[in-house]
Amino acid sequence: MTAKIIHTLESLLARTVEIGDCMEWQGHIRKDNVPYITVNRQYMAVRRFILQLMGKPAKRGNFVGTTCGNQSCVNPDHIIERSRKEHMRYAAHKLD
Repeated sequence: MTAKIIHTLESLLARTVEIGDCMEWQGHIRKDNVPYITVNRQYMAVRRFILQLMGKPAKRGNFVGTTCGNQSCVNPDHIIERSRKEHMRYAAHKLD
C-alpha cells in the first residue's frame, strides 16, 4: 500500500522552476499541455487545485488558465478563471 500524499500550495510550488514571473510546472503535463496531478486517486488540473487550496474553487464548467499565457505556469498570481464565453473570446484573440 502506498502512502497517501497530502498536497499543499507549498508542496506544489516546490515542483516548479521560476522563469521570469512564471512558475513552470515540472510534474506531469497532459497532451493538451495542461499541468496535472493525482489527488485522492483522481486526475486533476494543478491550477484548478491551486484555486481550491486558496479557498477560491472554480465553478463547474469554467476554464482555469493564466494571465501570462504560459501553458506550464502555475503561479497563483497568474491563475485566472474564465467563463465559457470569456474563454472563447480569449482563444479567438490568441489566433489573431
